[in-house]
Formats: sequence, C-alpha cells, structure tokens
Amino acid sequence: MNSLERLNRALNHSEPDRIPFDLAGTTVTGINKRAFIKAMEYRGLSTEYEKKEIDPIQQIVTPVEETLKILQTDVRRVGARRIPGFENSVRKTGTVNKITDAWNCLWKMDDSKDLYYNQYFFPLEGYSSLAEGLNNYRAPDISMEKEIIVQDLSEQIQTVSDYGVIADRNCAGLTEIFLRKTVIPRFAGLWAHIKKRLPGIKIFMHTCGSVRILLPDLIEAGLDIYNPVQFTAAGMNLKELKRDFGKDLVFWGGGVNTQSTLRTGSPQQVEDEVKRILDIMAPGGGFVFAAIHNIQEDVPPENFWAMWDTLMKYGKY
Repeated sequence: MNSLERLNRALNHSEPDRIPFDLAGTTVTGINKRAFIKAMEYRGLSTEYEKKEIDPIQQIVTPVEETLKILQTDVRRVGARRIPGFENSVRKTGTVNKITDAWNCLWKMDDSKDLYYNQYFFPLEGYSSLAEGLNNYRAPDISMEKEIIVQDLSEQIQTVSDYGVIADRNCAGLTEIFLRKTVIPRFAGLWAHIKKRLPGIKIFMHTCGSVRILLPDLIEAGLDIYNPVQFTAAGMNLKELKRDFGKDLVFWGGGVNTQSTLRTGSPQQVEDEVKRILDIMAPGGGFVFAAIHNIQEDVPPENFWAMWDTLMKYGKY
C-alpha cells in the first residue's frame, strides 16, 4: 500500500495497513530546524533540508525528499511560503538576521540567543487608534511575489508522486479572532464552493485549544479534518472526542504532547504516551499521526526517535 492509498483509507474512516504519519506536510505539523538537525545527527542521517524554508519566522524546515522517505512520511506540502524569496532577502549583521516582509513588518533573529524571529515593527503602530489604522492602512501589492510563488509550487508538485498532498495555508486562520455566528456560516459557503469545484477534496482546519464546543458547528459547515487535537486543553478528552466525533472527523495530530512529554519526558514516557494514544485513536481509521503542533527546538533527539519508533512498531493494523 502506498502513502496515497494509506491516507485515503484513513480519511475515509477505514483501517489501512498502518497509521499514516505526517511530518512537514504542513506549517503546523513540522519540525524546528535545530530540533531536526539534532534528531538526524543522533542516528547518523542527513541533516539537509530544503533551503527554501517554508516558515523562517518559526524556523520550520522541510527535510529533503530522501529523508522524508526514510522517515516514512505519507504527506507532502504544496503551498506558498510565509516569506517568498526569504533566502535572497534576509540581511545579516554580525549574529543578527533582519528581514522586512511584504506587509512592512520588520523581523529580527539573533543567532546567539534567539530561537525564532521576533517582530520589531508593526505597520499599524503609528496610528492613534485601530479605526484610524484601518481607514488609512493599505495592503501591499504582492504581485511582485507571484513569480516566486509560482516557481515554488512548480517545484513542490514534483515531489507529490504517490503521496498525500495538503494545499497548505501560510498564515493564521480566522478562528483566532473567532465570532462563532459570523465566521462559521462563511466557512460553510467557502467550503461548499471548494468541494463543488474539487469533488473528493477534504477540508483541513487547524484550531488550537479547547474547541470541542465548536466541533458540531464546524462539522455541519463541512469540516473533514481537525488539527492539532490539543488533548491537554479543557474538554478535549481523546476518548470522548473519538466517541462523539470519530465518525465525522478525521483527527490529524494529537499523537504526543509536544509541550511537556516530548520536551521534558523520558523516552519511556514518550513511548507510553504514544502507545496510549494509538490505542484510543487508531481503531476504525480516521487518524493521522502527528505531534500536537510543530516539534520545537528543545525536543531532545532521543525523544523524537522514541516517538517515531513507537509509531512504526505499534501503529500497524
């Protein structure tokens, strides 16, 4: 069974040969550059990653295709990068990297102390009120980035082959300023249009935190795949989520607690947690393994491999 067949079975709520695995298939199921390098060095694997970084602000990178195959990842990402042309636009002075994006936001990262880029200039900060800012601020002309984006997409599509594909977003979603009665009906209209134009497509939504109360409305609006399944948040018990929504939603993520277990637990604790979650989420399909959000810089390499080894050993049907 190839990756596309495996993923399709899981997305249609049936059991494939093993649980599909996603690492670097999206900008919310990725891995930090330093964490990736440490993990690969730990087992003597290539530390090479795609130089066109998908999200340099968060320091999220995509391993090269050879490494993705070794890791048996079933998903490939197709989508614009957070800052198209970043590698040709970043400026470095000493240990400090600087870049101004198309929206005129200034970002800096000091290699000697920072883990990520920090924002130093906000385009609306010069206005006396939000209303004044909204009335006077003009969105940038991003037509200059079109050529870069088209080239990126053309290169990305070459890696698709027999893998699952996510048309990935590259910015935060509207749910981060959620107005339930206003936004969800608009999602419904948008998702219905997408599904009409692309029959068979699945709608993937990333929304962190305690969102159980929203899931029935999102399902009714047409949501198919929910990520990151943050089971540490209030009301997000995995057994209850699987029981109540497992027939309607595919759970993409929630494979291990990235904030605590993967960072500060022992390899044995990581293994125990992954096994427990597989027992809950795997039956009947409808589950794609990924950590809760991106794997961060301070995840020990032995814990990364404890997660991966456990999935490969126990994630079979």
